Amino acid sequence: RIVLFYGVSQAREVIFRQEWEQLQSRHPNRFRFIPVCSGAPGNQWTGEHGLLSADLIGGNVESPEAASYFVCGPQPMHAYLDTQLGAFSLRPGQIRRENYGIHRRNGKSLATVQISVEIEGEKPVEVRADSSETVLIALERAGLDPPAMCRTGECGWCRSELRSGEVHAPRESDHLRGADRKFGYFHPCAAWPDTDLVIRVPRNPMVR
Repeated sequence: RIVLFYGVSQAREVIFRQEWEQLQSRHPNRFRFIPVCSGAPGNQWTGEHGLLSADLIGGNVESPEAASYFVCGPQPMHAYLDTQLGAFSLRPGQIRRENYGIHRRNGKSLATVQISVEIEGEKPVEVRADSSETVLIALERAGLDPPAMCRTGECGWCRSELRSGEVHAPRESDHLRGADRKFGYFHPCAAWPDTDLVIRVPRNPMVR
């Protein structure tokens, strides 16, 4: 069962409204379309008026504390929804986001580090890396082909073992499961090297 909250600032900004409404008509028990206009919607507007608030979500989603949320939009909207979704005491895995690329690292002096990379079934490889680049970028720049897909810490495809050393992996851009964090795994696409590292990377199943 899907509820699509579609927020706009002007009524004319709703894209594919007719298609969403047709989908709702065909599957009334599985899909709901709720357009929300934060500006002046005009007399012809049929939908909600205001912001995507916790009250609006809770009034239209059955058991909002058990739902999964997929957030797409500009960063200010993400930040605002963090305050609203906080009302439902959600687990981190219940909120998924469309990202527009991994955040750059700021506020840290740069350093050159050494990464010892063990790829399953192969001898370890030594890679020099810059602390201003993610571990994934360093491995690719060295000619390696580790598994990588979303490149934003979301999908878990690049999940690797951090055997020694320290990385900078801000939680807002690295969506590790709690068990992975506990047992020393990390996402190379969303982590910057702070020290020399020893890592174990899975073989890329997309490469023969």
